[in-house]
Amino acid sequence: MITEAIPEAKSEIHRKSLDKLNPHQQALYEVITDAEEIGPSELYEEYTERVADPKTKRMVRNYLSKMEHYNRIVAEGKTCGRTYCPVP
Repeated sequence: MITEAIPEAKSEIHRKSLDKLNPHQQALYEVITDAEEIGPSELYEEYTERVADPKTKRMVRNYLSKMEHYNRIVAEGKTCGRTYCPVP
């Protein structure tokens, strides 16, 4: 039945879209999923520890914005009070 296949199809789409992330986006996504909820300062600090040649804060914000747009993460709050969470 079609309705039974929907959750599996959504999971497959989610996995394939994550495979398309570049290495820096993947590192950011892993930091967010490991933390479950994280602020921008802690996120950037953890990201810079995980990659050999980290991008600038501005580029990281661009990556996060795109990941939010494509429904990979959720950003809640504004500026300093912002937190990032993975989309289940």
